[in-house]
Amino acid sequence: MRFPRLCLLNNMFSKNVKNVVNSVLATSLVALAPLTSASASTLVLLSDDLTVCSSENKRYCSEDGKNSFSDDVKQKVIFDITDEALVRVSEYPWTEQEELKKQVADILKAVKPKFENAKLTERQFVRALRGVSVNTFEGTVSGRDVWQSLYEFEKRNLFDLLEQKQVEGRNNRLRTQVNLAQNTNVEADLAYQKLFELSSEIAGNKRKPRIAVITGTNRDPYAKVDYYLNLFEQVGFDATWLPLDAAMQTAITAKDYEKTACDSLEDFQVKRLASFRREVLYPDLFQQQVSECKKSEPLIGTIKRMDAIYIADGSPLLSYHAFYTPTGSQSAALNKILDMYKNNEVLVAIEGGSVNAVTSDAKPLSILTGVVNEVNTVEPVSFASGNDACSLGADCIALESEREFTVVESAILPFLPEGIIDTQVSQRGKQLRGIHAALFSANTRLFGLDNKTSVVMLNKETHSEIEVIGSGGLWLFDVTKQKNQAGVREFTSHYFTHGDTVSLRNGSVSVEFPSWKYATQLTGSQPQVTSAQAFARNNFYKLNEMMCKTGAKQALGNDKVNEQEVSIAISQNSSALARLGVVKARGSEFQVCSLSQVANKLTVSQNL
Repeated sequence: MRFPRLCLLNNMFSKNVKNVVNSVLATSLVALAPLTSASASTLVLLSDDLTVCSSENKRYCSEDGKNSFSDDVKQKVIFDITDEALVRVSEYPWTEQEELKKQVADILKAVKPKFENAKLTERQFVRALRGVSVNTFEGTVSGRDVWQSLYEFEKRNLFDLLEQKQVEGRNNRLRTQVNLAQNTNVEADLAYQKLFELSSEIAGNKRKPRIAVITGTNRDPYAKVDYYLNLFEQVGFDATWLPLDAAMQTAITAKDYEKTACDSLEDFQVKRLASFRREVLYPDLFQQQVSECKKSEPLIGTIKRMDAIYIADGSPLLSYHAFYTPTGSQSAALNKILDMYKNNEVLVAIEGGSVNAVTSDAKPLSILTGVVNEVNTVEPVSFASGNDACSLGADCIALESEREFTVVESAILPFLPEGIIDTQVSQRGKQLRGIHAALFSANTRLFGLDNKTSVVMLNKETHSEIEVIGSGGLWLFDVTKQKNQAGVREFTSHYFTHGDTVSLRNGSVSVEFPSWKYATQLTGSQPQVTSAQAFARNNFYKLNEMMCKTGAKQALGNDKVNEQEVSIAISQNSSALARLGVVKARGSEFQVCSLSQVANKLTVSQNL
C-alpha cells in the first residue's frame, strides 16, 4: 500500500530563522492546517523529550553535529572527589542521617585515590560508588548498600557537593551550546517552529518575538538556562531568562519584613529547593537573580515585555512554590502572566513534568505521583494545596518519589478551561490513574500528553481548538459515565495524532483530519494484546493502535488488576472514527493512527 507523503512548509519563519534552520526543516514533516491565535488565549504543551542537539546532550546530534562543538563550551555535568568536596560531604547539612553521612564520607575517602583527577559523569560516579566496600571500625560498609539507603533528595544533594565547575581560565564559566542546524529530533523542530509562529503573531512584523524562560520548576534553577537561551535565539526569538523559583519567591515575600532578604537567596535555595552550591557553579546567574530580587517590582517589568512565557520541564510541586507565595496566595508574577494570557497578550508554553501543574479554575486538580491498579473507585492521597503537601525542597522531592497515588486539589497553573492533564500516559500505562483522578475531582475530561508530542490549545470565549504535532499523540478520555454497576467501568476515548485539529464546544468533541489521512479498511482480524496485560507498560496504547491499523471494530485485552481478573473491550460504534497516515521525515517515515469516539468497557470478571 502506498501512503501519501507531504513536506513541511516553513514560510512563516522570518528570514533570519530560515538561514539558521533551513537545512533542518527543508525536508521535514507534514504541513499542518494552521490554527490562528487571534482572539484566543494560547497554551502550548510539550513533552519532555523534545530536546535538541547540544554540547551537553549529543543524543539528537548528527555525526557532524557531535563533532561541531569546540572545547570552550560546557559538556555533561562532571563530578570529582576533591579534598574540598570531602570537606563539604562531612560538614554540609545535606542529610539528617548522620551515620549514613559518615559512611558516605568513608567510602569517598577510600576510593579517592582510584579517581585522582578523574572527571566522572553521573553514571560513572554511581557505578564507581556502588562497586566498592570499605572496612571501618563498625565493620564492612558496602557502597551499594549505602547508595540504596539514600533518599532521592539526598542523592541530588550529594551530587551538588561533588559537582565541578567547568571554566576556561580562572573565571570564565563555560556555557552550553546548541546546534539546531544539526539536530535530528524532528518532533522538536516542529514544536519550536510552531511556538515561534504563534509568538510572532503576538509580536507583529516589526521585531523578533520575545520569550522569557522559567527554569525554576526544577530543583536546579540554573542548569538549563544557557541551553534554553541558546536554543530560542537560534530559533529566532529574543530570549530572556526569568529567574523565578521557590527560593526567589520566598526572598521576594520576605522583603516585606526584612529588607536584606534577597541577600539570603543562597540559604533559601537549600531550604526551598534542596539545591546546594548554585552560587559557586553559576555565579553570574546567581548575581542576576539577586539583583532582580532587589528591584521594587521584581520580574514584572520583564513579563510585561514578553510575547511568550516558557515554563521548562520540572515538577508540579516546585511549580506551585515558584508561582505562589509561602502563604499560599498567587504571586504578583503569576497574576501578571494570567492577566496577559487571558487578554491574549502573551502565549504560555509548558514542558514536561511541569505540564502536570496545569489545571482549570473550575475543578482544579494536579496529579503529583503514584500508580493505580484498581478498576473501581480509588481515593488518592489528597492535599488541599502545594503548601499542605510540602514546604521544604527535600520534602517535595521525597513526596514526588512516592508510588502512592497523590494529588493536589487547588489550582497551580490555571490555564486550562476544563479537565485535567497527565503526561506519558501511553509509555507508563497511566490510563487508570487519569480516569480515577478525573472522577475524584468531578471533571468530565482527562487530557493525556504522550512522548514526542506538542499540543496547541486555543481557548476562545465559546470553545477551544486543539492542534496535535509530532509522532506521538494526545489522549482525551471522557469519563462522564460515573454511574456504573459494580465491577464495570465505562468511558469514551479519543487519540489524536499529528495534523488533527480538534474542537471542544459545549461538551462535544469534533475532529478534522488532514487530507493525507485515510479511513482504515477492515481486515477481518480482531487484535488482542498477546501479553494478556492490557494495562502494563504501553499495552493499552498498542491495543488501540492495532485496532486502528487493522480496521477491526473491536479489540479485546485481559489483565490482572489488584488480584482481580479484568477484561477490556474497546469498540468502534457507528459514531467512531479512525484515520491512518504516514509522515515523511528527512529520509525516514513514521506512521500515525487517530481514533475518536471509541467506547471502552472494563469488567472485573472474577474475584480470586
